[in-house]
Amino acid sequence: MNILTSELPSCLKFENDSFVEIFTRCKLTLMIDIIEKEVLSNKPLSELFDKLSERLSTNDLYQLLKLPRFWNTLIARRGDEKYQSTIERLLITELSFLEFNPDYIIQSDFIDETSVTWNLRGNLGYQASSDKLFKNQNVHPDSNILLDYFSDLARGVQKDIPWDDTGITPELIQCSTPKIYNALDYIKAVSDPCYTILKESICSIAIRFDKTKNRFNCASTNISNGLIVLINPNLSEVSVETIADAIVHEMTHNLFDLAELYEPCLPTKFHSRIIKSPWTGRMLDPNTYIQACYTWYGLKNFWRKAYAYEPSDNAYYYLQQASRGFSSSSFLDAITDSKFEIEQRLFDTLKNLQSLGN
Repeated sequence: MNILTSELPSCLKFENDSFVEIFTRCKLTLMIDIIEKEVLSNKPLSELFDKLSERLSTNDLYQLLKLPRFWNTLIARRGDEKYQSTIERLLITELSFLEFNPDYIIQSDFIDETSVTWNLRGNLGYQASSDKLFKNQNVHPDSNILLDYFSDLARGVQKDIPWDDTGITPELIQCSTPKIYNALDYIKAVSDPCYTILKESICSIAIRFDKTKNRFNCASTNISNGLIVLINPNLSEVSVETIADAIVHEMTHNLFDLAELYEPCLPTKFHSRIIKSPWTGRMLDPNTYIQACYTWYGLKNFWRKAYAYEPSDNAYYYLQQASRGFSSSSFLDAITDSKFEIEQRLFDTLKNLQSLGN
């Protein structure tokens, strides 16, 4: 399947949402393949998985398989010494959440508790010491994307996620949630295809705060597909458009990671050559540079639609930012000059991205 060099570039035009089915099928295929090899081949794990499957509808089971926490455990941790026992704990924990009486759930916009075990979705947490079950109610009402402020995917040290976690307060959440909701609504208003792809590929947005860094940042990681991380969205200078730009940016990285698994043709991230980004001036390894080309291509198309939808200084700024690298003569020369090998089909795709991005 030519997911990376065909479907993904077409998807990032944001002209139709038919690509939702393609990327959903890719993700489910990868997850089901791992489950067959690592879970169903192990009798105790198979029995636990069967019990979980019996409790869920087919659609609910598929949604569970797409969750970033499940991806993190089954795919990213494969090969770990305690891999099987980790899966066992995960399945047992998820089954236990299905047994809780919903009448005893404490629904809250702020959960300031320690030693909480979270379900796969990250919206329910159980504290054994108090025998309390908490529910995070910060869910975007239309897309059903969870704003994860509290689970272990949001708090503490996170691999591949920049900066620290200096904690949360009700005030930080109150300053962040409306802006993120408005950013999701803005994406929908600008491009329904982009929004549809977003709500089907992204399960949760983890929000972190680092008071030692007085600026905004965003991130994602291939070890938790389906997750976007926003850092310090509470700052007054962070606009709805800034958050929308970050969400579309990180959504593209999530799609790229799936496409790369299906069509592996990129150089290793540990390549010694580096390339100067014509967008930011940062020095990037070849793998990261190629990802950046796709990401800026998607952002260029999104902000072109956004400026047509509602011209504004912010939309113009982000459109110009995304366009900058494609107009640079060094866009492809940088790859050639770095003298690292790249498959011709991928080089041709990047060349096409440049011509379409201008």
